[in-house]
Amino acid sequence: MNVRARLNSRLASASLMICAIASHAQSLTSSPVIFRSGAWEVHRTTDGMTDATVCTAIYKNNFGVQLSDTMLTIAVPDGVKDVQLRFDNADPQAVRAATRSEFQNNRVEITGGDFHQVIDSNRLRYQVTTAANSVVTGDIDLGGAFQTHDNVRAGCAGNAIAPTSAPTSDTCTPALRDRMSHKGIAAQDIEEICSTPAQ
Repeated sequence: MNVRARLNSRLASASLMICAIASHAQSLTSSPVIFRSGAWEVHRTTDGMTDATVCTAIYKNNFGVQLSDTMLTIAVPDGVKDVQLRFDNADPQAVRAATRSEFQNNRVEITGGDFHQVIDSNRLRYQVTTAANSVVTGDIDLGGAFQTHDNVRAGCAGNAIAPTSAPTSDTCTPALRDRMSHKGIAAQDIEEICSTPAQ
């Protein structure tokens, strides 16, 4: 397979992955909120193939930051090359290379022992070097993540709760978000720029 064919194959795979993520995010945006703690909200959706209940916690209405039963994921539009994490006021961890899954899925995937620290900590700071060699940083408030995780593990049973404030609307297109990310604007800053209260 020549270079152009490999590139076209990789672009096709990336396009399919982006469509799948967008489809999942769209189903989450219209799904009921079952539980709320701190900056976290648990959404309940139904798997289209198995009809199983799917519980996903979202951070500050940012569908790019998701907490599941076993993983915290942080979307990074430019792809992930390497990752550094810092929990609370502990020393930053050593920089690690992205896993194959992180590279392919354009997101940081925090699992295993680091995931246990997510549940037991109050704050997570991260720094990502992207595939385009730009740097993306973020700061996540983990207050309420422990209780939120308990609800996700319990199957997010219960009735939907009413929103506490006006929903936000996204004023940025995916292309604009990508351009801002390429310019090195932090993911959390992009969310603040693009999220405005609905009128």
